[in-house]
Order: sequence, then C-alpha cells, then structure tokens
Amino acid sequence: MVLDYDEVLLDAADGLQPLPTSVLELVAASARADTEVADVAAILETDPTLLAHVLREANSVGLGARGAVATANDAVVRLGTGRIAAVAVFTSVGDTFDQPVGPYNLEPGAFGNHAFLALSAGAALRSATKGLLPNEITTACVLHDIGKLVIASTLRGVDQSLFERIHEFAVDWTTIERDLVGVDHGEVGRVILEQWNLPSSIATAVQYHHRAAEGDSLLAHGVALADGLVHRVTDPDREFSPEAQQAAEVLGLGSDALALVASSIVPEASDDA
Repeated sequence: MVLDYDEVLLDAADGLQPLPTSVLELVAASARADTEVADVAAILETDPTLLAHVLREANSVGLGARGAVATANDAVVRLGTGRIAAVAVFTSVGDTFDQPVGPYNLEPGAFGNHAFLALSAGAALRSATKGLLPNEITTACVLHDIGKLVIASTLRGVDQSLFERIHEFAVDWTTIERDLVGVDHGEVGRVILEQWNLPSSIATAVQYHHRAAEGDSLLAHGVALADGLVHRVTDPDREFSPEAQQAAEVLGLGSDALALVASSIVPEASDDA
C-alpha cells in the first residue's frame, strides 16, 4: 500500500504550526558568519518567554553553570548562537514533540527526549570537530526526525499489528516509510523546513541524515553521527549504524573523541526514536 504523497503528506505538513518569527530570526542569525552576540541578544529581548527558556538552559547544571546568567547577552556568550537557536526551536515545538508517536512505538515524551539529546550531541560534535561543523548542527539535530510526525499522522488508519511486526524484526524504518508513503522521514522533513523558510543547509541535512553520502553535506554527516550516538547512549545493545560510522570517519573522529562526545549526552528516559 502506497499512500498519495502529494495529497496526504503535504496536507499533514501544512498542519504543523509554523515557528514564531523570533525563532526564525534566531535560526537565520545562527547560520550567518557575521552575526554578533548583540544581534542575537536583541532578538531574544523581543520575546520574554523565549528569553526565559534560554536563561534556564544557560543556568542548567548539565552545562556546568559558572555563576548565574541573568541577561540575554550573557546567555549568548555562554551558549553560543547555534545552541541558542536550537533551544529556541525546541521550545517552540515542545508540545508537539511530547506527543506519543504510535507507528514508531514512541511513548509520550520519547520523541522530544531524543531530539533534545541530539541537540546536546550536535553541540558536543561541533566542539569535538573544532568548528568543522557549522552552527546549524544543533538546530538540524533537533529537527532531524520531524518528518516522522507527519508520516505517523498519515498512518493512523493502518493496522497497528503491522508496526509491531516491523519493530519485532528490526526492519529499517526508512525502507518501510518508502514502501508505505513513497518517501522517508528525512525527505518529508525537508518539505516541512522549506515551508518554514529555514536555511537550506538545515533542510538538506535533515533530508539526507540517513544517507549522508548522497547529500554532499557535511552537516548531514554531523546529524547522522549525533543520531547514532544518542541511540548508542540510550540503548547500549544497539549497534552503531553504518551511516554513523561513516560520518565519524568523514569528520575525523576516533573512538576516544566519540566516547568524550557520548559522555556529554545524559539520557532522561528510554529512547526509540
């Protein structure tokens, strides 16, 4: 059974709430090489609710907070523009990401937990590669699986026993997605991000994160590796995916560097995303 991609998936993608203007401005700013700390701080100051979330992140224990951060400017200095943008995106989509995702066997909160851990992994990978990966890595990591939400919404009428068999036999999900709806969640993710007018670099990375070699995108390799590391940390018995192994080679990261990145990923719940 192949669903009509144009009529079903695009309608479902249109149903996702767009990102607020302030968040779009932060993502765009993080992708520009000439962005100054003051530029990002000024955007944050236009959205007090968002600024409150960013300050909470800047003062989090997990970041080894060194003295309280109380201003937008100081938050940008501590977190960096890339992580600021990713936190803003995560904050905006939080309610949607907290929903159960039935076909993928994800309980409430699991999808969002995976996305936030991927954000942390992406930030650590940018540091480990000494800036080889661009600022956009963290936002791309937050959004890498967003296409699953749209695909799941189109499969609500499908017999759930089918998905139980898929999980039982560990069939590759991207293959199943193409069989059912004609595309995989990375491709659907690109459609969503283009509708939201996010930078093309992020959309491309999301599209190709399960086949980075085809995308000619260093960012896609970064997302693939972040995704693989999160899966490894949250499920130690799970094998490191071939695309994650390839990404580590492309980015020049050996086992010691990967272990250091993995140590920065602190799981809060079981993860199957």
